[in-house]
Amino acid sequence: HVAAVADKVAPVVGEETIRGFVQQEGSHARQHRRSFDSIRAQGYEIDRVVRVNDRIVFGLLEFLFNRVLIPTLGEAFAIGIFAAAEHWTASISEDSFRPENIWTDVDPPATVLDPTIPSMELLYAWHAAEELEHKCVVPDVFRALGGNEVQRIVSFWLATIAMLLTTTGAQLALVAQSPRVLGPDRCHAQG
Repeated sequence: HVAAVADKVAPVVGEETIRGFVQQEGSHARQHRRSFDSIRAQGYEIDRVVRVNDRIVFGLLEFLFNRVLIPTLGEAFAIGIFAAAEHWTASISEDSFRPENIWTDVDPPATVLDPTIPSMELLYAWHAAEELEHKCVVPDVFRALGGNEVQRIVSFWLATIAMLLTTTGAQLALVAQSPRVLGPDRCHAQG
């Protein structure tokens, strides 16, 4: 959706900024596929969950965007939903880098070459840094399209609901499989 409005907002946001964001999101999608491979390698069956999330995100939401939201409420409102999602992912990422939450020394290039650090931890650290790096682009696009405060608030609530539903569903699917994957002894509360 950002790429679709690039010509309208490039004079304000910057053509290079938008191009970089779109390319980075493509890389982001590839990294998500890598994380799925890592989760599968641990023994989790996630293909059904991925398909359901894809249907919701790319099916239902695309329909709502193209047939309802953009025609009735405008492009700024639709972009506002993505700006809200970017806000959430950037907030989670920022929290991930608090010293008490860091599990791995993520000092490149030594980290990349250290075979003792699990690839999923490195992938998560990359993902968090990637989210922080471009956190202002979509809100800037929203403002450049003339988005207002009411649109921002309503789109934030819609994005929050969508993210909660999709992430909660995925988490529950993984938790339900944990006794099989990890073994029943590792899934019971200690003490």
